[in-house]
Formats: sequence, structure tokens, C-alpha cells
Amino acid sequence: MIIGDITEEKWQIALATQNSITVEESIDRATALGAIRSVKQENKLKFQSRFLNTRMEQRCKYNIATDDVLNITCWRCGYKSHASFMCILPPPERESPIALPRNT
Repeated sequence: MIIGDITEEKWQIALATQNSITVEESIDRATALGAIRSVKQENKLKFQSRFLNTRMEQRCKYNIATDDVLNITCWRCGYKSHASFMCILPPPERESPIALPRNT
């Protein structure tokens, strides 16, 4: 009867598979399951936000608003005055040395 009143499927399955003698045991079991699920969700969100922050830091190394393009040396061709994503040269082959800065 108690299980039938619970509308969320995740709770119905977890509580139905647990043999409880009293209503108090069922409530205690539901409380414990709720605590476990909330901790798992918090950990998942923390991991996702840490991963996204790391990706954003890696991706946003050049800020067009604050970085001066004239002081940047392109790692593809070695010339100053443009960033590598603006370079007309194709990306270097894997395991090839990065272009050395040229004296200009």
C-alpha cells in the first residue's frame, strides 16, 4: 500500500525489492537511498564542472579583448603579429617540432 502511493519509479523499485517488516523500516530505507542518490548527484556535478572548467581554460588561451596580437608569436610559422588560429599555414604534422621564433 505504501509503495503504491509512491509515484517516482526509482523509489518504487528500490523499496519494492527491499523486504521491510514495518513502515518505519521502509521510511528509513527510503531516507538512506535518498541520501546516497543526492551524494552521487553532487559528486557527478562536481566532476562535470571541474572537467568543463579545465576545458575552458585550455580553449581560451587567447583573449581577443585583452591580448595584443602584435606581441603574439605564431607557433605554426614562427612569425609575430598573429595567433596560430589565424595562420595561413596548415597545422604541423604529429610529432613534428614546433616552429621556432624568427628574428624579424
